[in-house]
Amino acid sequence: MAKRLINHCCLWAEYGRRANPNNQRRWSPFRYLKDCVRAGVEFERVGLQLYYPQYDLFEIDSMLNRFKTFERPVHITEISCNSADGPDPTSMRPKSLVPGWHGPWTETMQADWLEAIYTLCYSKPEFEAVGYWDLADVGGHFWPHGGLLRKDFSPKESFDRLLNLKKAWGV
Repeated sequence: MAKRLINHCCLWAEYGRRANPNNQRRWSPFRYLKDCVRAGVEFERVGLQLYYPQYDLFEIDSMLNRFKTFERPVHITEISCNSADGPDPTSMRPKSLVPGWHGPWTETMQADWLEAIYTLCYSKPEFEAVGYWDLADVGGHFWPHGGLLRKDFSPKESFDRLLNLKKAWGV
């Protein structure tokens, strides 16, 4: 049986500062889902793309908790964060500079952030899945320096850290 999922990016609705071309206000992901429920749109899952490594975990936790109000399982459909500072010319976002989390991005900082985020998400019973985006830093990857594997496919610290979480949780 297929499960319908409404998937969202830009969870803080950063794009909402500008009106649509017709001068109407833009929906935030939360408001869009609220209006879908009000209109009787049928869906079984809420999907969230979580590309916010620069935000404090408390802010992320507060934002994620809002989506529990829809009383549907939540999937983090995409997540990634940097393992190095600076631009990544081989990524799809070659000029993006992502502010550091607790300092400059390193492989250890990436592992720390991912361990914290996965632990946060899986502490919530409503959250069924967290899907990592970009397994390796090979050309054309989405997030700058965001792979769990290096270009030569050797594992970064984050890869091992997530495997250890999986073992510790008995998965």
